[in-house]
Amino acid sequence: MENKKRERSANFDSAEIQLLINLVAKFKNIVENKKTDAVTNKDKEAAWRQIEENFNSCGVSTNARSWKTLKLKYEGIKKNTKKKSSLQRQEMYKTGGGPSKAPEFSEIDEKVLSICSNITGLEPRHDSDTISKSTPLEEVEDSNIIFEIEEIPENSFQPHPVVDLAIGEIVEDNQKENNWDKWHPKALKSRVSNVLKPNVSKASVTAKLDKLSEARLELVQLQMKTAKLEHQFMEEEHKLKMLHLANDERRKEELHSLQLKQNGCNCGAVPNTMT
Repeated sequence: MENKKRERSANFDSAEIQLLINLVAKFKNIVENKKTDAVTNKDKEAAWRQIEENFNSCGVSTNARSWKTLKLKYEGIKKNTKKKSSLQRQEMYKTGGGPSKAPEFSEIDEKVLSICSNITGLEPRHDSDTISKSTPLEEVEDSNIIFEIEEIPENSFQPHPVVDLAIGEIVEDNQKENNWDKWHPKALKSRVSNVLKPNVSKASVTAKLDKLSEARLELVQLQMKTAKLEHQFMEEEHKLKMLHLANDERRKEELHSLQLKQNGCNCGAVPNTMT
């Protein structure tokens, strides 16, 4: 099969780009929606079809543009605007002086920045290197904010005697405490509160140690008694074993003597029968 090449459409001119950005700005809440579910995608497609219809009905372009072509062109413009924004941000953080080499935003880029919220991103709150965008002086002058400052009479402030006395005491205490000649780093360490200190005296500690030593002595004495009883038991067991062995030997000797007697009697009886 022969590969059919996609026909390339005509380039967009500045009028077409301007018209496209203006039409997208009307549908920016739908086109720039971050959701990707089926309902949102259907709404986005319907919005781009409406942009296609309005774009082709204005008569600015001699070529009919499909909604896919318009969407692709808008994505390309947005991509280029992101690159310019990134380059400008890099130039802001560079050091060494000299003019900035970043490209300036065009009118189209400014409109794209107003439409898209994900190009510049959010400003970091806790970053020390961030460069906040200050409000121009012209915008402040053009605003309708009016600050009314009431004039305070010179003799309207009357000091209170109790407040003055308290302030004087605080100043005197600070002057007494701030004796820097005797200052030492150990003074920064706060003292332990009396509530947190354990109520333990030397007498109570010695009493506990005495009880512990008495308990250990009782344990040793108990172990000695147990060892003596075990020794006595082993001695009695040994005596019984020896007595049992002696009785066995005596019985064996008695049995042996009886057998000898019986054998002697039998030997004397045999010759008589032969005669």
